[in-house]
Amino acid sequence: VTPHFLSDLPPTVKSTETCLDPMATQPLLYAPPRRRSYRLAAGIAVASCALVALATRSWVPLSSAVSRSPVLSRFAAPASLAQLSNPSVARTLARMAPLGRGEAGMVAGRSMFLRGSPSLTAVGAMGGAHAGATSGDYDYDLFVIGAGSGGVRASRISAGYGAKVAVADDLAVGLGGTCVNVGCVPKKLMAYGSEITTEIKDAAGFGWNIEKPGLEWGRLIENKNNEINRLNGIYEKMLGNAGVDVIKGRATLKGPHTVAVGDKEFTADKILVAVGGWPVLPDIPGKEHMISSNEIFYLKEAPKKPMILGSGYIAVEFAGILHGYGADVNLVIRRDSILKGFDKDCADFLRDSMIKEGINIHMHNEATKIEKRGENDYLVTLKDGTTVEADMILAAIGRNPKTSGLGLEEVGIELDRNGGVVVQKDGQTNVPSIYAIGDC
Repeated sequence: VTPHFLSDLPPTVKSTETCLDPMATQPLLYAPPRRRSYRLAAGIAVASCALVALATRSWVPLSSAVSRSPVLSRFAAPASLAQLSNPSVARTLARMAPLGRGEAGMVAGRSMFLRGSPSLTAVGAMGGAHAGATSGDYDYDLFVIGAGSGGVRASRISAGYGAKVAVADDLAVGLGGTCVNVGCVPKKLMAYGSEITTEIKDAAGFGWNIEKPGLEWGRLIENKNNEINRLNGIYEKMLGNAGVDVIKGRATLKGPHTVAVGDKEFTADKILVAVGGWPVLPDIPGKEHMISSNEIFYLKEAPKKPMILGSGYIAVEFAGILHGYGADVNLVIRRDSILKGFDKDCADFLRDSMIKEGINIHMHNEATKIEKRGENDYLVTLKDGTTVEADMILAAIGRNPKTSGLGLEEVGIELDRNGGVVVQKDGQTNVPSIYAIGDC
């Protein structure tokens, strides 16, 4: 008998091997909730096996307990697991070891949930997909390359629907990708801090006598790092709780269904490329002295005379942030305004406001050469021939897809001129088993 809420699943995913995976099989033991004897017997069977499983940290098949119960055996499938009407008890079973391929027993779900109907109650394990639940002979249903915003979300949601999922990340910036580690989150922390000087200046008009504040840049960076580390831990725990295998290392494609991480290879029915983008540096003499929007968050000292190349929102934001922290900022832009693609009136108004606040904007210009004269002492030559002294040069001229060296071309995936993966509307590449999302 198949519960009605699983009746619309394909026959190929209703096998006993996948053991309580809600999107891959039927629960193998269930009972009408109105018959207390059935529910009580099922609960006793689950509880007794659960105690042994938790004590031994291994899976325990329930078929033996079921076969000894004449009440339960009437409602049990051949490779019985268990029906359970108490979701709080189910959640306590969330840390048991996974089943091997084709084994029957209590599944190692990271989270459990209760499914019900007027005539029956059943429990399934969600997010703990295991070897028996994969498509065909693959190690995983889905292998995700890149644990940034797109990769983490895709991994969690897919695992939540019962797929066996792995995500690999080279940790070049950390779990969570650019946004969490070297983007939105730390930028906001620094932006909030940079506004303090303006608030202190305004405080005088409200009757406050506040002396000029002192800045401890090292404390700012340390506190920022602590917050980012906390978020990294949350992301890793969140993936683990969803049943996703987190593999720390650089992944490369070896075939339409094969991924290598270090000296290990993994196979998957579907592969998702979600590696994001990476900052681009202008190719000029002395470019090795530049930093990107990655390194800006880890400076040991606050820059006093920074130069920023670029007119996009990253460049403009850091011009304002560093100015707020007391720096004498030079912003070099190739046009006569900033934020190309944004509303022109707003962009021009912001440009004029930045100049009024004391930010030096070099319009119709670009850096052509950088000379190092000493420690944190550089001389930058601009296109118009002028030279500007700087103690830090930030290049924020754009980002390209981080696809180099992934093996995409070797597998036959079509790329655009910037290295971006060409996809259809649903994210599928020209290799049917491989998809891509995000900035790559």
